[in-house]
Amino acid sequence: MNVPLTTWDMMPIHPCRSPPSATQLGELALPAEHFDSVVSVDSAYHFAPRTSFLRHAHRLLRPGGRLALTDIVRGPGRMSWFGEFMLARAFQIPSANWIDPATYEAQLRKLGFADVRVEIIDDAVFPGLVDFLERQSEAWHGVTGALPWAPFLATAAGLRSVVAARSMNFVLVSAVKPA
Repeated sequence: MNVPLTTWDMMPIHPCRSPPSATQLGELALPAEHFDSVVSVDSAYHFAPRTSFLRHAHRLLRPGGRLALTDIVRGPGRMSWFGEFMLARAFQIPSANWIDPATYEAQLRKLGFADVRVEIIDDAVFPGLVDFLERQSEAWHGVTGALPWAPFLATAAGLRSVVAARSMNFVLVSAVKPA
């Protein structure tokens, strides 16, 4: 996707001690219809709730502005309620955000977005992430011992099983605020 970036506004970044809130985003003094694009990489699923973040993104975009993000959604495979609870907790996904791609698309359209696309890109993301986590663990094991990298090995193993069960999808999302 070729998204022209003509407006650059920088805001200070502060470490989060709790899951970010889209309500906090709404408290920022940013003018409506100010941005040509809103981009969120691997983070929108953390906002509580995601729909508030998307509503604020719509407000901030100029007519014809583009939304582009990557996100995590529920896949077609089902897990036990406990498995889904643990998955959402491990990835810090609020329950309101644990939706399927079709529901995600419907939410964007209801918020006023057009030209909505929600593309599943699991095969381009998850295998590489699992390999990275495992390689980093192996590389650092001799330097730091096993303990600091144990969570990464556990994440890699859990992610491998989630991918095999198709319980989670990684998606590329794009939408336009109508002119």
